[in-house]
Amino acid sequence: AKAAAVPDSLSPEALALLRVLRPQPLPVDELAAEAHISAREVLSAVTELEMEGLIEALPGKQYRQANDF
Repeated sequence: AKAAAVPDSLSPEALALLRVLRPQPLPVDELAAEAHISAREVLSAVTELEMEGLIEALPGKQYRQANDF
């Protein structure tokens, strides 16, 4: 599968999150700590990234890279 392109319109928080996301799911608090942003900013950024198809949401407010990214 062709890798998804990262849109220029992403917020700085979404870009920071994208750098720390992995194929393994991570909870919001861990993402916030690794990306150096608040949990509230993580939740805003994951919504943005989900709409772009760059991440997947999993049960328990955990997130990981989308398979084709």
